[in-house]
Amino acid sequence: MMKKITKILALLLVLTLVFALVACQGGTSSKKDKDSKDDKSNSEDAGKKNDDEQPVAPTLGGKYTAVLDVQTLIDLASETGADSEQAEMVKQLLKGSKGVNLNMEFNADNTCSAEMDKDSMVALVDVMLENIPTVMPSIMGKSEEEFEAALTAQGMTMEDFTKAVAEQIDPETMFDTSEMNLQGTYRLDGDKLYITKDGEKEKTDAYWVVEVTANSMIVKEIIGEDNTAPEGAEKLLPWTFNKVG
Repeated sequence: MMKKITKILALLLVLTLVFALVACQGGTSSKKDKDSKDDKSNSEDAGKKNDDEQPVAPTLGGKYTAVLDVQTLIDLASETGADSEQAEMVKQLLKGSKGVNLNMEFNADNTCSAEMDKDSMVALVDVMLENIPTVMPSIMGKSEEEFEAALTAQGMTMEDFTKAVAEQIDPETMFDTSEMNLQGTYRLDGDKLYITKDGEKEKTDAYWVVEVTANSMIVKEIIGEDNTAPEGAEKLLPWTFNKVG
């Protein structure tokens, strides 16, 4: 039975890789650069408008949080290299999760940061433990009665099994987010948000298309070869970041 527990731990490691992928792996967006003719046309149309017709754009600044859907994140990991069978098992174990929070902060000096919220990641372990009694039998290819009978044969109850799994998991170290965080600078030009990691040069042809309001920031598109967004990130769009501070 300990081998079964080890298998569960392996699945959680796959999950950890999902968050690492989303938080820090650079990639190429599948979105193509906007046509230059469209840009020119939009520019000419904007020039025809009177100042009174254009509302003052909200300032991007402060702390923002977006809730990323766990099931979608796992699908993304599966499409970009993770074992599809294990990914499906993780999805079953995490049914009902509230998602993972991605926090971003934009400062007045044009520095910015992004980090995966550790507490929301640790909460996934609780969801998994709650789902074990109903999900594990099917993962092991058994009915609930057969699975419980297998546990009984080894002198264990379902509660004992779940407790044994919990004792072997250390969420604090498993979800170490220190290597997932981003530090850099930002520049907002109209609806184009340029984010550059520390130590790198800004890519003028790579940006996020955003809609900024007084209380939120919505990421609508990822244009060009972005150095801050993961491969396949367009599948998560739109990202809605609510202002929290």
